[in-house]
Amino acid sequence: MPAIKPTALALPDSSSFLKIRALQGNQSKANLKTSTQSYLFYFGSFGIGLTEIDIKNETDSFKFEMKDLSLDLGFQMTSSFSIGAGMHGQRTNAKAEEKNEDFYAWNSKKSSGYGVFANYGFNFGFLDFLIGVRSLRYSFEDFEHTSSVSTTILSK
Repeated sequence: MPAIKPTALALPDSSSFLKIRALQGNQSKANLKTSTQSYLFYFGSFGIGLTEIDIKNETDSFKFEMKDLSLDLGFQMTSSFSIGAGMHGQRTNAKAEEKNEDFYAWNSKKSSGYGVFANYGFNFGFLDFLIGVRSLRYSFEDFEHTSSVSTTILSK
C-alpha cells in the first residue's frame, strides 16, 4: 500500500527573500474622493508596512474629511499573491463641517477601524505590476466643536 506523504504550503522562492511592494490608488465619484498609498516590506513570506488613506465627501449640509495611517501586516501566499490586514493608527481623525451661517467644525475624539487587503503581482523582470483590493471599516465617536465661548461634545 503506498504511503501518504504530507504536503506543506510552498513559500516564495529564496531569490525574492526581500521584496518591497507599493500600491497607490485614487477614486472619484460625484462628491466622494479617496486616495490610498500603501508600502509593504516583505522578508520571505511575511511583510510589514504602512497605508495612508484620505477620504473626502461633501453633501448639501456637510463636508467630511478623514485621514488615516494604518500599520499593515501581510503574508505572501505565493510569489505573486499576498493577503493582509491593518489596524488604524493614532493619526486617524474625522472632521465634519456644517455648511450653514455659523459654520461649525466637528472633530472626532475617539475612533476605531481596520482594513483587509489582497494583492496579485505580475512579474516583469525585477518589477511586479500589482492589482489589489482593500476593504475598510471605521467608526468615529465623540465629536467635539470648540468656539471662542464654549466646547460642545456629541457623544453616545
